[in-house]
Amino acid sequence: MFKKKHMVVALGIVSVFLGGFFFSNALLAQGSGEYDPWLDYNEDGIVDVNDLHPLGQAYGSSGDPTKNVNVTNWPVSTDTAVWYDVYLGAWTNLMSGWYEADGFGQLHLLVRTLGATGDIYLDFYGLIPPDFAVCFKSIVFGTANYSFAITMPVPSEKFMFRVHTPGTTVDSLYFGFYLTW
Repeated sequence: MFKKKHMVVALGIVSVFLGGFFFSNALLAQGSGEYDPWLDYNEDGIVDVNDLHPLGQAYGSSGDPTKNVNVTNWPVSTDTAVWYDVYLGAWTNLMSGWYEADGFGQLHLLVRTLGATGDIYLDFYGLIPPDFAVCFKSIVFGTANYSFAITMPVPSEKFMFRVHTPGTTVDSLYFGFYLTW
C-alpha cells in the first residue's frame, strides 16, 4: 500500500515537473516568430499583452472581416521612351535593352510613326530561365503616319523590344511604354 507521505511526495514531484515544462514553454514562446503588424492592435511595434485588451473587448462580436488597408509599397512605373524621333532606314534591325517588370502585370505601349513607306515589325521578347529570349508577340503596322496604344500582359520579368523594317524606311519612330500592376 502507498502511504500518504509517498503520495504527497509523488504529487509534488509531478507538480514540479509539469510546472517546469509549462514555464519553459512559456519562456520559449516569447519572441518566437516574426513581427506581424496585423496582430499589433495598439500599433506600438510590439505584440504583447497590451494587444490582448482590445481583443478581449471585441471577443464575441461579429461583422465585416475586411480591414481598411492603405498599401504604400506598390511598384512605381514611369513612362519610358525606348526610341524617340528615330530614323529607320530600309532593312533596319533595332533592338532595345532589357527592362525589368518585377511586380507589374500590364504593359502599356505607345507607338507613333511618321513617313513610313511600308510595313514595320515590332517584336516583344521575354526572358525565360535559364536566359532564353523568346518572342512572345509580333505586331505588323505601317502606313505613312500611324499611331496606336496597346495594353497587354507583361511577357516576363525581363523583356525587350525589336523593330525591323524589311525594305521600309521610316522618317520618325516614337516608341514608349509604362507598366501597371
